[in-house]
Amino acid sequence: MKYTNEKNISLAVMGYKIFFSSTTLTLNSKPIAGLKIKRKPVAGLTTKKCQLFSGRYIFLLLGLPMTIMAANGLVHNINYNRTPDLTAKYPRPFSQNIFIADSLRIAVQVDSLIALRNRQTGGIKVVSAFVDTIIYSQSGREIFVVYAQQFEPNHLGNDLDPAYLSADEKDSVYWHLQEGTPNAEQMSGSYHNITDLKKAVRKFYFNQYSFLEADSLKENYFWKRKSNR
Repeated sequence: MKYTNEKNISLAVMGYKIFFSSTTLTLNSKPIAGLKIKRKPVAGLTTKKCQLFSGRYIFLLLGLPMTIMAANGLVHNINYNRTPDLTAKYPRPFSQNIFIADSLRIAVQVDSLIALRNRQTGGIKVVSAFVDTIIYSQSGREIFVVYAQQFEPNHLGNDLDPAYLSADEKDSVYWHLQEGTPNAEQMSGSYHNITDLKKAVRKFYFNQYSFLEADSLKENYFWKRKSNR
């Protein structure tokens, strides 16, 4: 943020100097020989005041929008980096028994997906995966799953990646899971340990998106829009 502020000030000062030089040149220029120009001085307006006014105007024109942008960026960073509130915002729409059953079946689905992906794709393989978080929508009609993928070790040591599944349909046994999130961006990255991965995922989603049905018309609504259901 310090870099942004210094840059804004430098641009404003640069604009001031350019306009200052231009104003001085215009006001001090001499008329062409043989051409008489009658100028009436403006009451209370001097060259010095004109230059000062011009400099302030350029500073506001260039510096103010950049200062506002820098302030907005600071507010966004503070909001994003705060400790996420993980308390439940609404009761879970299913019983504990259904949640446990869903968890076990989703773990099987994740294992099957990883095995299929390792067979179909080349390159680095996923050696293990485990489900980290399961979130139901307030209505119980959607589900969001966060799981971690452990890739084959690399020389950097950051071989843990987050991955996501979501669904808005379920048969008598399984959710019809698809890769991705319902209505949000996917946070990506590679991490050295599961603790850092969990912190990053929770901060990204819980500090930026709302899971409440009351916020379904807002831009940061996490689940699918009501109009799309």
